[in-house]
Amino acid sequence: MNKGAIAILISAIMMGSLAVFVRNVHMHPTQVAFFRLFTGLLYLSLLVILTKEEIRIKNPKLVLLLAITNVFTITFYISSIQLVEAATAALLLYMAPLYVIPIAYLMGEKIDKMGWFAIPIGILGLYLMLSPYGNLNIGILFGFLSGICYSLVFILTKKVREFMSSIQIVFINLLVASIILSPTLFLFPIKIDLNTVYWILALGLIPTALAFILF
Repeated sequence: MNKGAIAILISAIMMGSLAVFVRNVHMHPTQVAFFRLFTGLLYLSLLVILTKEEIRIKNPKLVLLLAITNVFTITFYISSIQLVEAATAALLLYMAPLYVIPIAYLMGEKIDKMGWFAIPIGILGLYLMLSPYGNLNIGILFGFLSGICYSLVFILTKKVREFMSSIQIVFINLLVASIILSPTLFLFPIKIDLNTVYWILALGLIPTALAFILF
């Protein structure tokens, strides 16, 4: 297993822990997303200062598109976690690699036979996973949309990674996303106690700053 695969594996485990933190931060999904990203930005800012990383944006439109797509992914996923079982929300999010296959093919990448074989197997698994619900609900829809957006994050990240480092990508993502979501702080009432602060700090570190850099 190469370094990239190991990084993705650890990142997935960290991101998989997101539900634990979200369930302990009782706010509107967009506000949870804001605090997750903003706190992650604070942690990453310290890393940028310590490593003296120079933040440069070579393709603003592509970087901005990645950041916006990331905002949608996180917001949809958090919304899904709050409405359906955490395991179901996570599985819907991590259907993303299945959606990546046809997108990557259309963009000129070669897909082997096993890759194409994974699509019908994945669709069957998705059907079996959702069949107990009987019909679609808003939580499942949010989960499905999070997976679609996440697949685009995969594609866009690979392109941006050609001219920006991991730290640069994550820093810009968190900065732009925090700015986009900041107005939600004034749209809904917020109640924060000391226990919530602890959960927010952990939320910004484990399934956000560290997980995003590894991803």
